[in-house]
Amino acid sequence: MRFRSTTTTAVLATAAVALVAGCSGGSTSTAVPAGGSSIGAPAATTAGRTALSLKRYALTGNRTGIDPKFPLKAHLAPAAILPPTNSAYKELAVADVGSGAVEILGPSFHTKSTITSGLDGPDGDWIDTSKNLYVANYEGIDVQEYAAGSTTPTFTYSAGLVDPIEVTTDKAANVYVGDFEGAFVAEYAQGSNTMSNECSPGGLVEGIAVDSSSNVFVSYYNENTGSGSLVEYVGGLKGCSATALAPTFLFPGGMTFAKDGTTLLAADQEAGVDVIPKPYTSITATITGASDTFHIAVTKYNHLLFITDPGNADVYVANYPSGTEYTTLGSANGLVDPYGVATYEIGKL
Repeated sequence: MRFRSTTTTAVLATAAVALVAGCSGGSTSTAVPAGGSSIGAPAATTAGRTALSLKRYALTGNRTGIDPKFPLKAHLAPAAILPPTNSAYKELAVADVGSGAVEILGPSFHTKSTITSGLDGPDGDWIDTSKNLYVANYEGIDVQEYAAGSTTPTFTYSAGLVDPIEVTTDKAANVYVGDFEGAFVAEYAQGSNTMSNECSPGGLVEGIAVDSSSNVFVSYYNENTGSGSLVEYVGGLKGCSATALAPTFLFPGGMTFAKDGTTLLAADQEAGVDVIPKPYTSITATITGASDTFHIAVTKYNHLLFITDPGNADVYVANYPSGTEYTTLGSANGLVDPYGVATYEIGKL
């Protein structure tokens, strides 16, 4: 079993002391369990989320989902963006909080186009099989959907959200949003701003991945144990019945499936990308190379793994499944401080 590093534990302990000190006095507050709702429970009410949000903000120090071990970077001005080419080819969408944009990179990792409309604190992003792009905005407190080829939002998901940092879809185009401070995962029908399901796994939600059978996997950080856990909602979120899985993390990040559809790739911000094959009982390998392994994506042909690394303000690219370094994407590729990364289902690098 993995244990959380003493460095990060100290950060959380200091923040917790500060929170207690700040809450002392004559005011009355509602007690909220540090770990959130138990596994399988529906998410907290909107009123309850305010208390949860304030507590978790004090513990984590930011709303981005980044492990507090890795200090947030300050950006005085965005780096120069490389000029786009005339090619219609798309391959990679990088959500860049430093420039407040999503950079679309071509097959040679040059900047093809830049999306800024609708973005405010872009974090995790995702591209579905119809090439619709989804971006979770932790500052805007919404998820923006962009139709294939569009640079302006075609739909906004915001109802009930507190701190969206992760987004994915299933084969029926249902949209799943991971809410970090709210400590829940929400489901929307595509094009609907009404939650159809909402569940709390038991802590700060970091990663979501959905397999071809609509089983939903969620990674989260548990404040009580000081470690990350993984649960599976078999058949979907309806009923919020979750099964706890054996793999644990120091501090989880984003998740995705390898293109075989049965191998779960889960970011651990302090360890690397954990490879967890079906039946998801153990971690068989860990791909390292990034400082802060935050959000991840793989190419359609399953041969490259992209890892956003806020600790180094770049995207680390590894050969998959060997894990050897392929390249690193940074300022020369028009990036400032990338948080999210997603791959289009077309083409091959």
